[in-house]
Amino acid sequence: MTAYLFDLDGTLADTLPIILQTSRLTLDELGRDISDAQIISLIGVPLLESGEILLGPGQGESYRKLYQKHFMTLDMSNLAAFPGVAKLLSLLTAGGGKLACVTSKRQKTAAATLAQVGLLCYFPVLVCAEDTERHKPDAAPARKALDLLNAQEEKAIFIGDSIFDIGCAQNAGLLSCGVTWGAAEKMQLIEAGADYIAHNIEELAAILKAEL
Repeated sequence: MTAYLFDLDGTLADTLPIILQTSRLTLDELGRDISDAQIISLIGVPLLESGEILLGPGQGESYRKLYQKHFMTLDMSNLAAFPGVAKLLSLLTAGGGKLACVTSKRQKTAAATLAQVGLLCYFPVLVCAEDTERHKPDAAPARKALDLLNAQEEKAIFIGDSIFDIGCAQNAGLLSCGVTWGAAEKMQLIEAGADYIAHNIEELAAILKAEL
């Protein structure tokens, strides 16, 4: 492989607790009682679409704005990359790999998150919510990343923690690796059609043939 497309939330950075906290604050302010499981099931979907699903048609923009308001009030000082991720990215880069981060976050938030956890330097390409009209699991974000990387489908792999990442990879004709330290469980990733499953960073490195 020469191109590595990584999801952000739950794959590179341990952001799920912050996502849950922000979602809960937003939904509480709106007076809506929605389970953590339902919130987690939508991780990987842009906020606008999540709001439409959670609150109903026409409510997505209100949800997005309120979510972002609460997000900006949270203490991000403890936000971190998952252990071993930075070393893996460094090895892939040193080996000539082309790296892109493909996320449903907006550009400003995605860049800030990657900078906070010390990973922004590894990603010359960020494909975010405003960069494509269609989003995961549609192929558009993956194809956009490949275009920007000047990489070929047959030499690329998408690494992510959600069924939306796996779907995006499949629809774009890419290999996919599901990681189990994020939003989805092993069986969900398998049922979504993941070509590989990694339970820890060492297994992911072996799949990507990078010696940690």
